[in-house]
Amino acid sequence: MSTAKFQRVVLGKLVDLIEEVKRIGRGVENEGLERQVPTLRNNKELDELDELEGKLQNAEQRALLVHLLAKVGGKNIKDATNKIMDRLFTNRLMATFNMKGGGHKKKRAFRETEVYAVVKEAVIRSDQSATESAVDRAMADHLKQAPGRPPNLHRREGVCDAV
Repeated sequence: MSTAKFQRVVLGKLVDLIEEVKRIGRGVENEGLERQVPTLRNNKELDELDELEGKLQNAEQRALLVHLLAKVGGKNIKDATNKIMDRLFTNRLMATFNMKGGGHKKKRAFRETEVYAVVKEAVIRSDQSATESAVDRAMADHLKQAPGRPPNLHRREGVCDAV
């Protein structure tokens, strides 16, 4: 086979692969990727969190949320973790959690939630160098600083349920 013919064949295969990836991507988008990640932000935040926890029992909905959150990304593990958690929670809700639960303020254990596993998976998927312990540290720091952090005013108010 001549070099020119080989190059045409390889380029043809690459075009076919690109088209297939686009087709698959359109199919996934039609299943809901255009929706926004839910942000738990009103007076019923804990009820909404419990409802989200229930929805995350469904493998498809869990995978969809992980995919959407992984797209948030960040410049490093800490930045990605902070952006993902800010996308999901208000500071007021994060202030009710710590990683292990308990303490003198009787906080809930974030590590025992399904959302914890989803956030960890999304950060690891978005940053290939991320380790579970690094993500845990970043989540713990972000939760610890939530009570003193000013509210994020740049976030969108409208919420569409992605899951």
